[in-house]
Amino acid sequence: MNKLTLVTILILFTLNSFCQEKGNFFISTEPSSANIELSEFPDVRKKSPATFNDYKAIRYLLKISKRNYQTIDTIVECLSNKTVNYHFQMTPKTGSANIYSSPTGAEVYINQQKVGYTPMVDFPISCGSNVITLVSSEYGTWQQTYVVDEEKPVIVTKDFTRADDLNNMAYSIPQISSYESETAQLSDESDETPGGGFGSVGFYTMIGTTGFEGATYRYGADLFNYLRLWGESNKKSDVSGIGFEGILPMDLGGAALFLKGGVVSRSFVPEDSFSKTSINFVTLGAGVSIKPSKHFQIFGEFEFGFVDDEENEETIELWEQKYNSFSAGSAWVGIRVAF
Repeated sequence: MNKLTLVTILILFTLNSFCQEKGNFFISTEPSSANIELSEFPDVRKKSPATFNDYKAIRYLLKISKRNYQTIDTIVECLSNKTVNYHFQMTPKTGSANIYSSPTGAEVYINQQKVGYTPMVDFPISCGSNVITLVSSEYGTWQQTYVVDEEKPVIVTKDFTRADDLNNMAYSIPQISSYESETAQLSDESDETPGGGFGSVGFYTMIGTTGFEGATYRYGADLFNYLRLWGESNKKSDVSGIGFEGILPMDLGGAALFLKGGVVSRSFVPEDSFSKTSINFVTLGAGVSIKPSKHFQIFGEFEFGFVDDEENEETIELWEQKYNSFSAGSAWVGIRVAF
């Protein structure tokens, strides 16, 4: 088995591990508008409910967080060619309340559950909306709804001896204006980092130099930006070729880095001949992509071609006779449109 065959088998085996099937999963929470993060993609952030499309069929570490609720760290599984639905019930964090009345000794109810008598200091209470009711045996019942925040205690004071309701409600609700401002700011932010993902099917064109006179053009299609199939031509030097390659991308949101490897077969007409001769290369390379969105990318890359010198000695000589050199390196720039 020659070296070219061994390298080809290695690349195909590697590509097979890269080209995993994809699936979708849907995340919902109670309450909604929770922040969702995937540990494998720190730049991708969404708010529930959220759908994650075209992800590798593997398990993902999921983090769900929301102010005043306990953070959820869990694992979800993405199944091949399926959409899996996950729902999470979030548990409120615990805040505190200071509850006073005049006269003292009023019964205290929180959400219709009796919890004690006034005064109560640093009493644990669930974050969120709570109905606090005070019952005085002499003056009757008083009730108010409070929004409890995890960072500041609720202060409730009720003077049953005063008839003026406005002056009578001398309680303090936590200062939530900063929280509301933060929530508004978060809602204005994009749910997902711009440019995340690559789309399902892409079409691209490239221009590059392959070591002989004139520009070489490539044009082809890819699947999930993992597997490319393309053709190339250089009219000035009368060289054409076809090839396929696998891509290993590292998605950074608005940009991506990638490694690549594949096989290309180039055909040319030797000097003093009327029939074409082909030479096969195993290629390895890398590149960078600028991604305004997953549907459009601008990229640049380089590659090196490897050939079995012993088996192709005669073909290499014919190549050098016509083109005066035999270059193993090439550089390319191109654009990609994906759907």
